[in-house]
Amino acid sequence: MTEVVAAAVAVALMVVAMTYNQLSRAAVQLRTAWSDMAAVLRARHELVDDIIGHGSRSTDVPSAAVDALRESRDHARAARAADRPTAEHALDGALALVTDHLRASDAAQAQALVHRIDAVHQQLAGVHTEGLRCAKDYQRTASKFPGTIIAQLSGVSTDERAALDDPRAIPLN
Repeated sequence: MTEVVAAAVAVALMVVAMTYNQLSRAAVQLRTAWSDMAAVLRARHELVDDIIGHGSRSTDVPSAAVDALRESRDHARAARAADRPTAEHALDGALALVTDHLRASDAAQAQALVHRIDAVHQQLAGVHTEGLRCAKDYQRTASKFPGTIIAQLSGVSTDERAALDDPRAIPLN
């Protein structure tokens, strides 16, 4: 009888340890994914700065489009976390308009900027997909028994689930 109780306790401890490790690993992967997303968004903002500089020195892009891009960039940088997704989407629209003008240009510098824009958009799509996958893994682990209890007892945050809404809410500072 004592052996059965000891075996049951050992199995329970193994399940707790495995669930804790799974939860911790998922949290680290999620933080890494969001960090990658923030890095790509920062790179995009740097690219927008380069495009604004190019647009102010050339005739490839109408000044109204450059001004709209500058205004969208400034709004996205100043937005609070809750407003950042909307501001980033507005920046997407302004960037698309400027990109259309750059694509129509024959200038080598304009085409180089278009290539960089395309590369950043591919990176953004990749890290966004990975971030959502990690968030779902984390949510799945933290929302099932015994993960919910272990998360509360171990201090592993379950707040990461809020990032499922839109990872563009990540501060860029």
